[in-house]
Amino acid sequence: MSPISKSTFKKFLEVMPFSKVVQKTKSTDRDQRLGPSQTSKNDKTYNFRADKGSMLSDGGQEVIIQADKNADNKDVRESAQKDSHRIVAKVAVDPAKDLQCDSIIEDALKSFEENN
Repeated sequence: MSPISKSTFKKFLEVMPFSKVVQKTKSTDRDQRLGPSQTSKNDKTYNFRADKGSMLSDGGQEVIIQADKNADNKDVRESAQKDSHRIVAKVAVDPAKDLQCDSIIEDALKSFEENN
């Protein structure tokens, strides 16, 4: 199994509508999918998914990014099939303040580099 490439992960970050993801943290239960919506087309196309993580003591919220078992990308798919709960990246957001989601991509890339 090859490691997941940073460029594959970066493509996901560039197309993921994080403003919607952050807003969904308010009404979604922990460990539930925030985006993209769960369809076979999205699972293949996006290669990754964002799930709601833990509530943080400062009122923020974790967003967990994991590989998808049905990903088009072979390396992503194999990683998910080996361990579908492995955290590829994790970011902290504040749905009350992070309306533009300015730092999410940068934070996610840093977390990806630390975890992969």
